[in-house]
Amino acid sequence: MDRSIAVALTYIVLGVPGCRVNQTARAIAALLAVLAAPARASDVPDVPANYTVLSWTEHDGLPSSSIWALAQDSDGYIWLGTNEGVVRFDGTRFVRWNALSQTPLPDRRVMALLSASDGSVWVGFGGSGGISRIRGLDATSYDQKDGIAEDFIISLMEDRERVIWAASPSGLHRLRGERWEKVGSDHGVPDGRI
Repeated sequence: MDRSIAVALTYIVLGVPGCRVNQTARAIAALLAVLAAPARASDVPDVPANYTVLSWTEHDGLPSSSIWALAQDSDGYIWLGTNEGVVRFDGTRFVRWNALSQTPLPDRRVMALLSASDGSVWVGFGGSGGISRIRGLDATSYDQKDGIAEDFIISLMEDRERVIWAASPSGLHRLRGERWEKVGSDHGVPDGRI
């Protein structure tokens, strides 16, 4: 990683006067800055006395695999999309989805996460794709039978009308009620990879 980016991440973690970043987001940013920063201590700016720098490892439940996506829900939890599924972070510890709920999620890599305005967390999967919606400790999963392409999900977004959109190599989809609809050339959007 470029030294200037690592230093910039460190400044974000430590806080810029007047910048509003909540404590959990600051903790995740600190984790990312530590993982991305160069090993030389001379590259890290002085830490102000009123900040604490923390790090987490597998002993705290952090998966040792790659993290593909991050989202913070309306309750302040940080959700991580990993090769081993979804993990929730409360600022102290990491908990895998299957330890939180009896409702299973597809056993695939999580490539995209979205914290929606209604408080739900949307999960986009890699491999053969699929999308799940987490509300509290319940989950609803969508796949090809629900209109979503059988392809990995690159990105999830919510528009101003609270419509959920999904991008994949197969194209663009939006949720209408409880079904996904492909948005393509008939809607003025080029067909193909998004």
